[in-house]
Amino acid sequence: MLDLPSPIWSAHRRRLEDEVGARWLTEADYRVLVVIANLHHLGDHQPTVRRIAVEARVTPRQVRRTRAKAEARGLLEVRANYDETGPRRRQLANTYEPLTPEGPVLPKPRPARLKGGGGLNVRPISSKKEKKEESVLSQGEIQAARAALLARQAVIAARLRC
Repeated sequence: MLDLPSPIWSAHRRRLEDEVGARWLTEADYRVLVVIANLHHLGDHQPTVRRIAVEARVTPRQVRRTRAKAEARGLLEVRANYDETGPRRRQLANTYEPLTPEGPVLPKPRPARLKGGGGLNVRPISSKKEKKEESVLSQGEIQAARAALLARQAVIAARLRC
């Protein structure tokens, strides 16, 4: 007999699709979270990062990034497991619990753009007078900088002779 997914799993998958549509998650994030939910549905609550990465066809680093993003969005609960039998605590595979938050998914806000930039993010242009005034140094500052440079060159030359 065919084992159909539970309504909870179907709601979770629809929520993930909505998160991708609102641009909170990428397609790779979606694949990772679907693999975690599938494994959880099959009874494997503690898959390793490597197993998730292999089944989702992503890198282990992508799995860790997705896990952090999903925890922040309230889509996944992660509990660390430790082996306490030896002289040192050793971390085992984490326990994953897929969550389906209540409420609608709001679109991800886009970064604000400057007006008049033609769609490009540009810095405001300052006048040439301001730049010229900033770059003017007094004669004393110039002489002090030259003396510091000569002292530094002498130290470097002394180190090279050793």
